[in-house]
Amino acid sequence: MGTLTPPELPDHLPRNRVDEDAYAVCQRLTEAGFTTYLVGGCVRDILLERHPKDFDVGTLATPQEVRKLFRNCRIIGRRFKLAHVVFGAKIIEVATFRGTVDLDSEDDGDPLIRSANNFGTPEEDAIRRDFTINALFYDPVHRQIFDHVGGYKDLLSRTLRTIGPAEVRFREDPVRILRAVKFASRLGFDLADETRQAMTDVATDIQKCSVPRVTEEIYRLAESGHARGAFELMYELNILPILLPEISEHIDADRDDYLRFLGYLDDLRAAHGALPRDFVLAALYYPLALRVLAAQFVEAGPGWGRVVEDWFHPIGVRMHIAVKHRHRLRALVNLVGRFMSPTKRLRRHRLGHHDQRALPQALSLLRLHHRTYGGVAEAYEEWREFAERHRITWTPVSAPHGMSDTEENHGNRRFRSRRRGGRQRRR
Repeated sequence: MGTLTPPELPDHLPRNRVDEDAYAVCQRLTEAGFTTYLVGGCVRDILLERHPKDFDVGTLATPQEVRKLFRNCRIIGRRFKLAHVVFGAKIIEVATFRGTVDLDSEDDGDPLIRSANNFGTPEEDAIRRDFTINALFYDPVHRQIFDHVGGYKDLLSRTLRTIGPAEVRFREDPVRILRAVKFASRLGFDLADETRQAMTDVATDIQKCSVPRVTEEIYRLAESGHARGAFELMYELNILPILLPEISEHIDADRDDYLRFLGYLDDLRAAHGALPRDFVLAALYYPLALRVLAAQFVEAGPGWGRVVEDWFHPIGVRMHIAVKHRHRLRALVNLVGRFMSPTKRLRRHRLGHHDQRALPQALSLLRLHHRTYGGVAEAYEEWREFAERHRITWTPVSAPHGMSDTEENHGNRRFRSRRRGGRQRRR
């Protein structure tokens, strides 16, 4: 533990891997006399030779002192005040190092707020973080890594480990269990034995957390591009029956197909770079919806949407799913039912405006269906040609294994269909 200095400093941490604006913030704070580091996930990702999603800064300067140094700065937050240094559309978040707190203090204020705003040293801040690999600090000005919790060793061994007793840390905030799933699946790390056992033991405590917060984490797992690994891990640790009992029961009955479906969803995410959340929700529950429709002997057609909407309603309410996302689930299943309908072939090509806007997403869902279950290639090609004929355009992407280029070239990054030349007249 302590400071890793050259020659221990890895040689794959060049200056050009650090965001220029983040470096400038660190440099100005350092020159002003404040100890300042890059902190958290950006340090981890640089060491793993990954591209950091964003750069966060930790410093001994208070938010007010940060604001005095940067004209392009605003202070946000109540429980824990943060300074946001703004560079156009980019925000560099600057947080004052947090310290330990005595919750037995006789202060009459809110203990949560008192805890959050208790500033401290870099060492104290590192100990308060969740996982060792997220507690590495990097001084880009002096090119030094600071490791107070053994995170660098875990990074080299590709191990995810909590800081301190795992059960205690997860009971403090059970949502950390989902964060552990996210890091393990995204980075391909193994869970330390104590961490793995505690995740299973404390899983029921997730029910005590805010439902919207938990649902947000589920969305992030599903849209991460590593959904298959994340859901498989949650299933193995008995977390999934608590979070998503319907999906857990479906995996009990049809594990291989469902995980394969999520794997193809990950392929789609890799091809497009991002997926809309309403589509991600539809993809998560589409295999379950097929089972419900089969159990009720519902023939393929526009009636699929109503049946699935009725079935999903209590799930959506329980999970606080946005109504617009539930409506899109119905619309997409409705369209897929029309795609697969064996009757009224000509009439089913008359789509309303909203259906045409949803068409690229529905075609993507049909493609996932084909790759997992097969048997709908003809329907896909027919509707793809319909979309081309009506100039509902998209940006081509490379075709994943198992489908032709013509089958794959149907979606743009945001799945937004566009009609050239404005709206067509109704005939």
